[in-house]
Amino acid sequence: MPAKYIIDANHKQFDEKTGLPAYPRSTSGTEVKLRRVQKSLQATLSRTEAALDRALNEFADALDAEGRKEAAQARLDNLTNKRNQRRI
Repeated sequence: MPAKYIIDANHKQFDEKTGLPAYPRSTSGTEVKLRRVQKSLQATLSRTEAALDRALNEFADALDAEGRKEAAQARLDNLTNKRNQRRI
């Protein structure tokens, strides 16, 4: 007699590998599809987090560059006459 369930015959225990309940053999295809979707979502999440990290780094670099520009302008303003100052 073939087992009614893939993991256990009682459907009351959990799969040791995943911690999920055992699925009936008739739904094993759905389980595989769900696992693929889960892996896809995890990959998408990782890519999104990496893209956010890159964007934040670029933003921080842009702020640093702007700060250096403003500091240089302030130094120039201090060195020049007030009527010759130019603001950017």
